[in-house]
Amino acid sequence: MKSPQIQKPAASSSFYTFPLHAVSVVMFDKAIPCRVTDAVRILDFGRVKANGYSWRAELCEEHCQTTLLPGQPALAIGRRDNVLIIIPRHCLIV
Repeated sequence: MKSPQIQKPAASSSFYTFPLHAVSVVMFDKAIPCRVTDAVRILDFGRVKANGYSWRAELCEEHCQTTLLPGQPALAIGRRDNVLIIIPRHCLIV
């Protein structure tokens, strides 16, 4: 009696990876004023202070592609999990 052989998947088969949890994005009805505490760059996280709390922050790529330095004012327009999505105050869209 032969022992069962474990078959390897075919080279053409596809493997899918799924995130552990879905990322939820919430856009705010009204922008929240905040101040940059650690520089925020495009495609990089920084920190801002909003409503008395320090938050991780990222720039909203659709509105402005710049670097925000500590002390500059910004507006939080949304949240992705525990990261605020911000735009610089000078890129304010009316």
